Amino acid sequence: MSHIFFGTDGKLRSMWRFFLFLLLFWFLAIPIQSLLINISSNLNSFLLICMQSLSFLGLALALGWFLGKVLENQSFRALGLYFDGECLKEISLGILLGGISLSFAVLISITFGNMQLKLGESLDGSFVRSAGINLIVFLIAAASEETLFRGYMLQTLVRSNLCLAGTLVTSFLFASSHNLNPNSSHLSWVNTFIAGVWLAVAYLKTKKLWLSIAMHTSWNWFQATIFGINVSGITEFSNYSVFQPLGKGNELITGGDYGIEGGISCSISLLLSILLILILPIKKSP
Repeated sequence: MSHIFFGTDGKLRSMWRFFLFLLLFWFLAIPIQSLLINISSNLNSFLLICMQSLSFLGLALALGWFLGKVLENQSFRALGLYFDGECLKEISLGILLGGISLSFAVLISITFGNMQLKLGESLDGSFVRSAGINLIVFLIAAASEETLFRGYMLQTLVRSNLCLAGTLVTSFLFASSHNLNPNSSHLSWVNTFIAGVWLAVAYLKTKKLWLSIAMHTSWNWFQATIFGINVSGITEFSNYSVFQPLGKGNELITGGDYGIEGGISCSISLLLSILLILILPIKKSP
């Protein structure tokens, strides 16, 4: 009977490690979320997102380190947030990939979805302030989500040679976590699932989280700050931008009120970006 729970090496099987992390995270995250909701009336939405993301980031790191150490004898380094000679290259590549992938989705929307853009009207101090705030919020949120979904849950399955299963399961959870976002749809769920695969492939290519965090941050920042598009249905980030959309165009392609992540243009761009990451000669850490 013990073989159901433990492998021949005496360690708890990866499936149970995965579920243990997931259960402990949500058990501890619920009271944190409740506390933040209770005090949210005194906070603006940007500060609330930062506080929630920072708390979940800390929780995911602490749980990942603890379970990795106790169950697998892994060090904190195994979580993929350590510095080496490749970090700056991975971050730079991530910024480039995220920005280009998002811009290509916008190009598809303009070409085939009748999306129209105009130059923003407030390219002044308000824009600079908004761009800086967006960068901070998106960076913290991306670090939190990557540490949760591409952190211990994916990594413990990868260590058991379950890369495909880990990618699919964590991408399913990542997509489902956006179900309650404003104007979400079946297509936005599919696109967020594809985005989960996109980000998981970035981790698998490097065995670190810097590339995926940079890609995630850059995608969201370009979406809101450059093109004025809602980010996963959230409107607060796109009030000040270089460009502003005129109308919704063909919503099947452009994503409508949800933003580009709710349209086919996003699907195409992310799939092509996944292929690009797979063929790029990115150095994997040992």
